[in-house]
Amino acid sequence: MNSHRALYITIQYDWLTSIQEGDPYFWCNFYHFTDKPVYGKIIINKKDKTSELLTLDQETVQTLGLFSSPKISFEPPTRTLTIHITPSQLFTFIGPQIVYSMRDKYKSINACAVADEQLICTAHPDSGLVVTQLQPNDSHQLYELKDKKLGHFGDVNTVQFFPSGKVLLSGGADTQLLIWSLVDNGYCAASLKGTHTQGISDTDIIERGRNVISASRDGNCVLWDVPTQKAIHVFSSYSPINCCRAITPKILFGQGGDLSQKDNREVGTEGKLLLLAKENRELDVYDFSSKNKVFGLRSRAAVNACAYLDNSSLLAFGDQDGYIYFYDVRQPSAPLSETTVESPILSLSQSLNPDNIWASTADGRVLSLSPQDTSCSMCLVGSDCEPIRISRSLGPCNYLVTSDRMGVIRKFSK
Repeated sequence: MNSHRALYITIQYDWLTSIQEGDPYFWCNFYHFTDKPVYGKIIINKKDKTSELLTLDQETVQTLGLFSSPKISFEPPTRTLTIHITPSQLFTFIGPQIVYSMRDKYKSINACAVADEQLICTAHPDSGLVVTQLQPNDSHQLYELKDKKLGHFGDVNTVQFFPSGKVLLSGGADTQLLIWSLVDNGYCAASLKGTHTQGISDTDIIERGRNVISASRDGNCVLWDVPTQKAIHVFSSYSPINCCRAITPKILFGQGGDLSQKDNREVGTEGKLLLLAKENRELDVYDFSSKNKVFGLRSRAAVNACAYLDNSSLLAFGDQDGYIYFYDVRQPSAPLSETTVESPILSLSQSLNPDNIWASTADGRVLSLSPQDTSCSMCLVGSDCEPIRISRSLGPCNYLVTSDRMGVIRKFSK
């Protein structure tokens, strides 16, 4: 399967402000439409009521080799701008519904999790976990999660909500997994430790949360029993792990595991696979029941993120070189597509569209991609080239929350 460069357009990160304040134009760049990038402008026509509000400047139209200026539509209620290159080739840009900066107090955000449209939790350097209730009128309510006896020492690298939305799981550079109850402004209910020897890079929660998994820079992924706070099994991969996911494929991968020998503390792992995205350019897939490796996939660089699209049996992962790979988990011998977006992939998330994923990059883009599409036809705009991550959520939803290293949270309605 040959790889291809995705067609994509970038626009000025504060384009909404430019329209609202009546600036003469904002910039837009076109990549892979011609041999070289095309740097252009979108003109804002505030005075001429008979003209379109937004038009592409004529020099850009000629450089792109277009016969006529493409239509540019703008929908203020949804903060959406669409460039119609051709009737069938559209590029849509969505501005944030809410922008909330935490940089004055917390500087940067390492990870972010979402329970619903308002309740989020952010992980910060130097032991910080902050729960925020987003409000449309900017009167956001927040409090720090602290415990007099238990807590992280050093950076908190990952955080996510249990399905109830009332309990949190966090992992840090101190090799600890901590479970937080949000009742009474939060307290640390449990500590899972003693197995990892290096910092925890990622976690995932299985079903309702009796079992959780944690991945580490030490090359191990641990299956934990939460009630006893003990490790059930250690998956050793011999390479630092950047991302882990427990998925439920539509087909069974029977590996001959003896179910009579199954630990009775394992709950909800039947029929599930474990995805491990690793620093050594590999994505390993394990069967939970047998604890055996089912298959492995290879990329061009360190694999930073992975995701599974439940409704279409698609497995996706992204690497440090900016490539995104799509596989059908039922036939993993060859990729369905390989696409480069030319910036390291930092996170992947399911979309409401069963064949699409959201991908965030180190240069501040959040893109919608599918194995059938050779262009990045939808983009969430707001970050000024800052590395950005998509927040962990409780499942596909009609909104997306992102966070960046500058301490800014953005909520988008999709």
